[in-house]
Amino acid sequence: ANPVTKHLIMTIPGVNFFCFHLDSLHVLDLGVAGHAIGNLLWEICVDHLPGNRAVVLATLNKKIAEIYIELNVPKSKWIPALTYNHCNATASTYPNLKHMKGRRIRGFVPVALKLAQEFCADDEHTQHRLEVFKSLDTLYNCIDSPGLEFSSETQQLFSTAVDNMLAHYGRLAKLSYKKNLYRWSIVPKFHYLAHFPEQSKFLAPRVSWTYGSESFMGTVAALCQACLSGKPSFAVSFTLMLKYRMGSHLRLCGLVVTEDDF
Repeated sequence: ANPVTKHLIMTIPGVNFFCFHLDSLHVLDLGVAGHAIGNLLWEICVDHLPGNRAVVLATLNKKIAEIYIELNVPKSKWIPALTYNHCNATASTYPNLKHMKGRRIRGFVPVALKLAQEFCADDEHTQHRLEVFKSLDTLYNCIDSPGLEFSSETQQLFSTAVDNMLAHYGRLAKLSYKKNLYRWSIVPKFHYLAHFPEQSKFLAPRVSWTYGSESFMGTVAALCQACLSGKPSFAVSFTLMLKYRMGSHLRLCGLVVTEDDF
């Protein structure tokens, strides 16, 4: 009744809202989760840890490494050592975790939950902050569950976690606004997240996530870069396809194994 877009695709019989599926990589990892984690890290640096910037970052990176070890996370899956550029925040800009791969951000959520627990006090702000990461951890665990669709229990758990996360995050945004602080900003991806539970009734979010296609795009970009040297522009595509064909042959014959094969 109310098409989400005026694009001609909406005139195809049977096409409606449920034909469009949100991607957890861009909505959550590179969206909502990035904003939540960026704010948490920024507040720990500014409000909780003593010392100058260099000392604070060293302390925070040490804490993060200790939590990774406690959670038995392989070092290959750790986020790189944090700098203030990763939080992308100043006194007049909003924090947001930048320059990170989406899957690394997703893997950081349990670490962020531990940090939120450690730096939680009796005040309203840090209590809401802790609830944000409890809910974020829960909804990610739901998304990672196997299958084309959620069970009724998982669907209810996921829906509750999304609602709670948005409610507590919204409260943090209001508290920060009252204090005239540039923190806990709300962007359109938070609205997209609100639609996730309704869509997940019919198809699990993992079915439409784009980790594989983004990884493939990175592989093709690396191949293209390897084809540029000494080649005129019209010859790059042909050389690229030769390299891709050779790589596919080696992989299909079992002569080369990549991370995507596991």
